[in-house]
Amino acid sequence: HTLIELAPEIGELPPAVLPTFAPLYLPSPQPRADVHAARRSPARAYQLGVSLSVCEGIFSRSKLLRVYPRMQLLNRLDGLLIGYTQNESLPASILQPGEAAPFHWLSEKHRTAGLLHIFVLHAEAVRDGLPPAAGPSCSFPLEWGAGNPGATLTLVCRLPLSRHKLFIAIERQQAARSGLRVTFSQQSLPPYRIDNLSSLPLVVRQSPCKRLPHPRLVEQLSPGDELPFAWEQIVRAPRLDVVVAEECHSISLDELLPRDVKRLPSMGIGSGLGLLQCRMATDGPVKVLQVFDPPRGEGGTGNTP
Repeated sequence: HTLIELAPEIGELPPAVLPTFAPLYLPSPQPRADVHAARRSPARAYQLGVSLSVCEGIFSRSKLLRVYPRMQLLNRLDGLLIGYTQNESLPASILQPGEAAPFHWLSEKHRTAGLLHIFVLHAEAVRDGLPPAAGPSCSFPLEWGAGNPGATLTLVCRLPLSRHKLFIAIERQQAARSGLRVTFSQQSLPPYRIDNLSSLPLVVRQSPCKRLPHPRLVEQLSPGDELPFAWEQIVRAPRLDVVVAEECHSISLDELLPRDVKRLPSMGIGSGLGLLQCRMATDGPVKVLQVFDPPRGEGGTGNTP
C-alpha cells in the first residue's frame, strides 16, 4: 500500500491540483528520494515536492508519499510585516511576524526571471482587511545560493514614510521533512561599513543600474563618520558611488583587495587637495571601505590611516 500525506506547510490548494500530477513511478523506498512535480493551469502554477519513505511500526510494509511545497517564506522580523510579490504591478501578499507561507511561482515566465520583490511595513499598516500601501521595494533572485544551504545575504530597506533603515538577513535553509525555507530576519551586523577618515564630506549610494535606475538610499558622511552599509538591490556586479565635491567615483567593494589603495581624483576641490584615496580593510566579518586624505607629500593633509 502507499499512503499519501499532505504536509501542513502546503497550505490550501485547489482540489483539482493534486489528482492531476504527472504520473510518478514509485520505486523501492530509499532513505529519502525527492521528486519535483508542477501543476499548471491557465491561472497559475504550483511547484510541489514529493518524498518517498517507509512507514513505521505496524505499517512498515507500506510506503509513505509525502507532498510538500518546494519553497516556504518565513518572517522572523519583530513587529514588522513583509510584503512580497513576483511582479510589482500585482497585489502583494503579506507575511505577519512569525508567519510562514508556501511559495509558488505564478508561471514559467516568473520562475525564469526568479525575482522576488519585498518591502517592509509596520503592523498597523494593514487594517480592516484593506490592502496595504506598498513602500519602496527591493528585489533579489530567490534561487540565489542554490546548492549552498545556509547561504545568507543582506539587503537594506527603508520603512514607508520614514528615514529609518532596516538591514534584513535572508537565509536559505533545507528543512528535514519539507523543501527549501527562505527566512527573513533582522541583521545586526551589515556586511559592509564605510569610514570617512578624510577631511571632506562624502555622499554614498549604490550605483544606478537597469534594475535600480534611481537609488533610494543616499547617505552623507561628514569627516569622521562611519556608515553601516548593504545593497538595496541585488544585481550581478553591484558597485558603490562615492561623491566628493560633485565628482562621482564608482567602486566595486568586492573587487577591491585589502591593502590596495585606489585614488579618487577630485580636481574641483577648492581646498587644494588633488585627490582622495580609499582602501579595503576588515573588522571581523565586516568589509570596511576607508576613505582618507593622501599623504602630505602628495598635496594632502597627511590624515592617512
